[in-house]
Amino acid sequence: MASKITPEQIADLQAHVGHPVPVQDDAGKVVCYMIGADIFDDDSSEYNRRLNALIDEGRASPRAPAEEAHKRMRQTMQAISDKQA
Repeated sequence: MASKITPEQIADLQAHVGHPVPVQDDAGKVVCYMIGADIFDDDSSEYNRRLNALIDEGRASPRAPAEEAHKRMRQTMQAISDKQA
């Protein structure tokens, strides 16, 4: 089952269609990025390929320092967003 999304998160996604939206815990220690499912609506194999490459990189590099992993993820997600725009 998918995690529940808040009205604030929905508004953020709608305001930034096609772009990753940062989400963090109350303590500011855990940062994740949400992307709306609309990024997959155009049935583009390029978007799916790049997202899968990002996931595979994360799985293959479990020892990457968190800051470096966040940096690479932000860069990759930005590149995906830029292509969609």
